Amino acid sequence: MRYIARVIDNPEVKRLMVYSGSEGSFLFSYSFEEDGGCSGDWWFPSIEDAFATATERYHVQRSDWHTIPDPLADCQHDWIAPARIPGRESGNPQWGKLEVLKDGIWVQVV
Repeated sequence: MRYIARVIDNPEVKRLMVYSGSEGSFLFSYSFEEDGGCSGDWWFPSIEDAFATATERYHVQRSDWHTIPDPLADCQHDWIAPARIPGRESGNPQWGKLEVLKDGIWVQVV
């Protein structure tokens, strides 16, 4: 499950995302409002720990969070839209490259 929230009155962090999966929960921070890779990330053993840190550091309340769909298989957890490292799905990741899904076609991000 993933959640997003806007951050108010912080010049460095504009929004947050929480992703919770079998490996734990992640809190992602972003220095911009549009979709893209995160600026910072933290791992937590539980989703409640991630939410508590968001409240302590950024004053984001539980009611500020909105649910968004989980990422597609082999896609980045910190992007809202489907984005992936090419080759990750076949065990041969091309680190430093990124693709986004547009109109059903994977397009390389420059």
